[in-house]
Amino acid sequence: MAGFLTYPSSFSFPTPRETFGVCASRQWIFVKEDMLFQLLNCNIDKHLRTYSSGTVRDLHPIPSKLHTKCNPYWVQRYDIIFNSTLQLSKIIFSSLAFRLFLYLCKSITKLNNNTTITTNQTMINGKKIVVVMPAYNAEKTLEQTYNEIPMDIVDEVILTDDCSRDNTVEEARRLGINEVLVHEKNKGYGGNQKTCYNRALELEADIVIMVHPDYQYTPRLVHSMAYMIANDVYPVAFASRILGKGARKGGMPWIKYVANRCLTLFENILLHQKLSEYHTGYRAFSAEVLRAIDYNACSDDFVFDNETIGQIFYSGYEIGEVTCPTKYFDDASSINLRRSAIYGLGVIRVSIVYRLCKWGLMKSKLFKKAQ
Repeated sequence: MAGFLTYPSSFSFPTPRETFGVCASRQWIFVKEDMLFQLLNCNIDKHLRTYSSGTVRDLHPIPSKLHTKCNPYWVQRYDIIFNSTLQLSKIIFSSLAFRLFLYLCKSITKLNNNTTITTNQTMINGKKIVVVMPAYNAEKTLEQTYNEIPMDIVDEVILTDDCSRDNTVEEARRLGINEVLVHEKNKGYGGNQKTCYNRALELEADIVIMVHPDYQYTPRLVHSMAYMIANDVYPVAFASRILGKGARKGGMPWIKYVANRCLTLFENILLHQKLSEYHTGYRAFSAEVLRAIDYNACSDDFVFDNETIGQIFYSGYEIGEVTCPTKYFDDASSINLRRSAIYGLGVIRVSIVYRLCKWGLMKSKLFKKAQ
């Protein structure tokens, strides 16, 4: 056992009272609490256990030949093992930490790449979608309308204020709309749309969707209309209040409903088309169509909508439709009876001029073949 109990010359022996003692009856070695704490942390011995109280801790029984002598060899041995194990643990931990760091870096890079791909996919076939809102006194309904615009596919929102008398402009800027255009004087419903479309084409939009900020039409149909154009189903898409029961159910006055149906029938006959409605304000256009027609030559008044429809059909394009619910309430925009009558007469005029131009009996700056 002499060789087994050899110590380094530099090792100093602590006193038994200070460091350890012997219990011959149970053959246990007792170690100070601070040293035991180290031994417990490094988990050297599976049989090591602690009591819930007291300063003395029990260790694994030592060989019978050693328990009668106060020998610090075991203390030194455990200390060497502990230090070696600690150093090895640091090396292993550093290696694992470095590998974890590399893994996280790769994961973040992959996540960023996937996010970029997802963003490009939500553009719908790489098409840039711009929503335009011709606004006039729309302060009360603008926020509700804007919050329903599906920004997952919409790239830009343009609001043109036609010299409103309320705080529409301030409300638009508060909501974070980047493109807010302001007319110093009222240019009319048609003039407002011209400004919207011109700006959308300047922003290189591929699909332009007009949404009225008065919340008469829900912006939740933007997806459906945009997909129709992006997938080359139709170059133009209208949201019709007449398909289904949306118009009357939403509160459209029966006089307007009857007038709508009569004018639509008249236009379908003269234009040789089968639209369910010509008078909806919820429309989507491909940029190709807007560049092909001369919408800037159209009226600045409400009849602008029907003149552009005539131009679209005259240029050989088709219009698709989706059914749309509608809401009539106090804050929703609506024209009075006199303006409605003027609008109706303008619709009849546009239809007749269209048919005469088709027959070659008349020429008009409105209706020209697409180049």
